[in-house]
Amino acid sequence: MFEIGTNLREARRRQGLELDEAVRATLIRARYLEALEQERFDLLPDGFYRRSFLRRYADFLGLDGDAFVDEYELRLASEQLSGDGEPRRHPAPPRLSSGALATGSVKNEARRGERRAPLWLFAALLAAAGLIALGVWQLAPSPAHKPRAAAARKTPAHRRPARHAPARHVAPPKPRPSAPPRATTIELRASRGECWVDVHLGTSSGKALFIGTLKLGQHVSFGLSKPLWIRLGAPGNLSVTIGGRAVKTPIAGAPTDLRATRTGLAAAP
Repeated sequence: MFEIGTNLREARRRQGLELDEAVRATLIRARYLEALEQERFDLLPDGFYRRSFLRRYADFLGLDGDAFVDEYELRLASEQLSGDGEPRRHPAPPRLSSGALATGSVKNEARRGERRAPLWLFAALLAAAGLIALGVWQLAPSPAHKPRAAAARKTPAHRRPARHAPARHVAPPKPRPSAPPRATTIELRASRGECWVDVHLGTSSGKALFIGTLKLGQHVSFGLSKPLWIRLGAPGNLSVTIGGRAVKTPIAGAPTDLRATRTGLAAAP
């Protein structure tokens, strides 16, 4: 694991960039860039915006944006697994022994014997219920005397007019916001030998981003939100890629001045 905010802040300061310059280049608000450098991810918008802002800012500073997003994903997964997700278990009801069951059944039988009513009372209640039912049946009108108006009101189902439900207004789906484009970067790698490198923003008199010698195997990366002026001492010792695509230097041997943009390399005027 590595510190996300510390690496972003040191990369910006190492290139001599102020926060407002990073805001203009990345089109990300200053408070969101400060939140990234302080690792206050809770201050960023939810969803994919956090990963998108982190990747764009790291690419602009010449860092590996995918590595920073992977580190953030690992931290997020670790926080989710650290919570207590065990379900609560309710205790099982106590089980009664066979002796307790037998004692309870004896008590229930005794109670039912105490509540048992005489047989003649049940017979009298049944006779009364039969007389009441007979009287109600005699007083009820026969089916032949039912009014025809009620029968006439019943219309077959196939002749009833269909009832159409009122049309409901369905709102169109909201378009999903598209992810912001990733910044294009240029990488200078000393793949065949040492090379002296001088990188400025815009022109040779612009802000210096890097001045020094790259040893064999070393490399530097810069964002191309603005054109760069580059002077190479031994261009033939370098491998140059723009946006992950290999490009050729105009001059392979002698020191040369180049202008780098998102579209490629050209001789500096």
